[in-house]
Amino acid sequence: MLTKSPRRNHLPSTGTQRQRSTGPIVLGSLVLGILVALVGVAVARALSGSPTPAARTPAAPPANPPAASAPAVAPAGTAPSAPPGPAATAAPGTVQALPDGPLHLPAATGNIAGVPVGYPHTTSGAISAAYHFTQALASTLSPDRAAAIAHIVADPSYTGATEEAAATVAGTRQRLHLPTQVPSTETAFFTGTPTDYMRQADPAADDVDVLLLVRINSYSPSAGNDVSVQAVDTPMHWNGTDWRLMTPHAIDQATRSRLSVDPDSAAATSLGWRKVSA
Repeated sequence: MLTKSPRRNHLPSTGTQRQRSTGPIVLGSLVLGILVALVGVAVARALSGSPTPAARTPAAPPANPPAASAPAVAPAGTAPSAPPGPAATAAPGTVQALPDGPLHLPAATGNIAGVPVGYPHTTSGAISAAYHFTQALASTLSPDRAAAIAHIVADPSYTGATEEAAATVAGTRQRLHLPTQVPSTETAFFTGTPTDYMRQADPAADDVDVLLLVRINSYSPSAGNDVSVQAVDTPMHWNGTDWRLMTPHAIDQATRSRLSVDPDSAAATSLGWRKVSA
C-alpha cells in the first residue's frame, strides 16, 4: 500500500505530460487520470506526472472520431446520492478478500446525467465505483461536462472538485492545440480506460483506497495520436447510500512513474497490478 501523504485537491485528470507523442501533445492533471494532468492547472492531480508510454504502437485515428461529450447540467447543491437498493454480491459493509486473478466488477444500478452510480457497499463495489468514475472523468474534452461529472462523483469533503475538473480539461485542450470552446464539429478525442487495480492493505467497510492503472488514448488533428498509461489514486468513501471519490493522496513522481507500466507486461504483475473488468 502506498504511504499516504498530505492530501491535495485533484481529480483523476485528463492531461499529464506524455513521454511519447506523435505531436507536441501533453496529458495534463482524470480528468484525471485517467482522468484526468485523465485528465496543467490540474497536472498534479490524480493523473498528474509524466505518463509512461504503453508498449504498443498507437492506433490510427478512427475514420469518424467521436466528438467530445456534450456538457451535462449537474444537479444543484451537493452531489446527488445513488438510487437506493444496489444489488450487492456480499453483505453490506463487507471487507472482501479479493481474488489473485482478474476481478469482475459489480455493475452500477443507476445513472445520473450519463454517469453510472449505485454500487454495493463492498470492497469490489468501491473498486467498481472508482473504475467507472475515473473512466467518466478521463473521457471528455468538454470542461462543462467534466465539472458536471465531478459534481456527481466527488464527496462533499473534496472541495473545489468541479472547478478543478473543468480547469484540467481546459488545460488538456490547450495541450492538444484545440480551441477553448468545444465546436459541434470536433474530431479530437481523449479517453481513459482503467485496465488494472492494485490491492491496498487494510480496507475498511466505508473507506477503500483504490489504485488504478489507466490506458489513455488521445487524438487531435494537429497533435496526432498518442497512447500512454498512468497510475491513478482514487480513494473511495461510502456516504451512506453509495461510494464517492475523496481527495486523492499526493504521490511523488518517482513512485507514480515506477507504477505506470504497460498493463500487459510482466512488470505490471510483479508490482501487484491485477486485471479488472466491468
